[in-house]
Amino acid sequence: MTWRIIKMEKLTLDKIDDFLRGTAFLGTGGGGNPYVGGLMLRQELEKGFEPKLIKGDEVADDDLVLPIANMGAPTVLVEKLPNAKSAVKALRKMEELMGKKCKALIAAEAGGINGTLPFIVSAYTGLPVIDADGMGRAFPELQMCTFGVYGVNCSPVIVRDEKDNEMIVNAENNHASEMFARVICMQMGTKSEICLYPMTG
Repeated sequence: MTWRIIKMEKLTLDKIDDFLRGTAFLGTGGGGNPYVGGLMLRQELEKGFEPKLIKGDEVADDDLVLPIANMGAPTVLVEKLPNAKSAVKALRKMEELMGKKCKALIAAEAGGINGTLPFIVSAYTGLPVIDADGMGRAFPELQMCTFGVYGVNCSPVIVRDEKDNEMIVNAENNHASEMFARVICMQMGTKSEICLYPMTG
């Protein structure tokens, strides 16, 4: 058997199944069910949405880059579906706190539904998505992101639910951000949209 690595320059309807298989494989059971995110993304693509995928070096040094994700139990995401509008509101709140507009989105993790969420949010905002992520797979806790390993502060973390409840976590370190955000997420029904790890290019 011969393996070929095909670089995806553009996410289109004919590539979505391969993309979802990749998020399922990289998720190794975490990150939420990619099928649900796939349905949401397919719907946007069928409406004519064309996500813009960019390389990391296309982002200016002072451009604000924001990871978007769902937090919670993967099994709950089947009953409480991801809410793109809530994710966009989390993004807007982070822009308000940072005092500048976001220039690009990035996946917090490549696995499961969190691999698709930045593209879905991109459909609502028109923001490009950086061809990268913070883990290379799906990990269970926020402080495990590569962003944190390289010194990016997880806080502030915007935690939102579908009822427009919103909490902002400012914690002393990334592990504490995880701890407090997790408690809030549990009180929101074990499923939240989050924006975290604000960083520049």
